[in-house]
Amino acid sequence: MWMSDTANTSESLAPWIGANAPSLGVILAALAIIVTCVQVGLTSAQVRKTAKREADNSEAQTRPYIGMDVVPSLAGPPVFDLVIENFGKTTARQVLVTLEGSGFGAQSEGDEIGPALGRLFSVPFDLSPTARRRFFWRMPATENATPAGDLGTPLAGELKVSYAWEPDEGRPAHHYQERLRYDLSEYPKLTPIASTGARAAGSSSQDSAQMKNLAHILSAIATHIGELRR
Repeated sequence: MWMSDTANTSESLAPWIGANAPSLGVILAALAIIVTCVQVGLTSAQVRKTAKREADNSEAQTRPYIGMDVVPSLAGPPVFDLVIENFGKTTARQVLVTLEGSGFGAQSEGDEIGPALGRLFSVPFDLSPTARRRFFWRMPATENATPAGDLGTPLAGELKVSYAWEPDEGRPAHHYQERLRYDLSEYPKLTPIASTGARAAGSSSQDSAQMKNLAHILSAIATHIGELRR
């Protein structure tokens, strides 16, 4: 009985398959095309992802990197300098430094440092790899100083530097920004300074005076070398 039913089913399917073979072929071909398209799409996405990762790695290795820091001045305490340096492997183009908020301006009557910084940084400049620039940043008011009052920039603030990298082969420039927040309210009290060495003491003869001057010169050299190593 079971063998008879199977035979009857096979006999009934054979004509149906024969009649619908073209349609089945079209469906199978369409499915094959869909699977192929999906596979091609996945492969293309993976290729694009790999290409982007390689491009990002190449950019990270060759682009400029601008760093900023506010450090004790070569002029000695309590003055502070701003140091800007390119740590990357290519030239930073159109470097522009801005002071967020109040901007650059006079901190007191007679202050010429603040406005000068504003004029200086209003003009973009280029910075080669490993090149650095150092500027007077803040000179706090000291007793009997002329002019009186703070000079340069505020006690605390936020700096922004924007710059560009121009790849080869005429590709468009890439633009970057870095920020630096600084606060000098406690920094000067906690910052060690280079030793100036012992001071000579003795008679006021000419030879003694010359030796003292030489000692002062060597002391100044040692101090400046110490500051440059920061």
